[in-house]
Amino acid sequence: STLTIQPGAIIDAREYAIIVNGTLVATDADFISTVTGSSSSHGAGLWTGIIGNQNSQITLDRVSISGAETALLNYGDASVSLSSLQDVYIGIDNHGDLTLSNTSILASDVYGIRNQGNMEVHFANISNSSVGLINTGQLSVYDTQIGNSAVGFDLDSGTASLQRISTTGMLVGIASQEGANVDVYSWIGTDLALALDLSNSDNFSLEYAVVDGSRFVYATSLQSSSIVDSTFTG
Repeated sequence: STLTIQPGAIIDAREYAIIVNGTLVATDADFISTVTGSSSSHGAGLWTGIIGNQNSQITLDRVSISGAETALLNYGDASVSLSSLQDVYIGIDNHGDLTLSNTSILASDVYGIRNQGNMEVHFANISNSSVGLINTGQLSVYDTQIGNSAVGFDLDSGTASLQRISTTGMLVGIASQEGANVDVYSWIGTDLALALDLSNSDNFSLEYAVVDGSRFVYATSLQSSSIVDSTFTG
């Protein structure tokens, strides 16, 4: 079955979850919670969030989601565009197939995005998260900025292609580990305590970067990396 939420609707989820086993389509709608009680100081975790189970289809266009534990937990097929996710523990937790475009994720206590499936991110803005984006799946990111986070991109495993990205004001700009296939092209980084944490990376590539901060690269048992046409000031 299909649930269509029309423009202008305000969905008060209270303390519940919205569980999708069919199709959810929402345009120009707000998902909120009017519940007061135990949550973080900025209202994260008041309700569970939107959950798309396997074989679900979710399309969110120009929506706002606030006060959730996880704004969108996806195991199916989802698309989010021109939207705002804020005051959550996790913005998006993807285990399925998801496309995110022209969307802001603000004030997420844990992760802005956690990808364990297949995900494309275009023109996103992530700020004030512990980790902006963590990946263990298949990830493509274009024209995206992350600011004011402990770690910008945490690439633990899987495959990640990052193009035209920026990171500002954080402890670590990009972190990569053994088993992660990472290709970064065109990166601007400012005010970084550590630009690259390459740990024991065995397949990391960076081309065209302009970065400033305290330290450019730190690694403990680096196996293989390539950094070309890059400038670091620190």
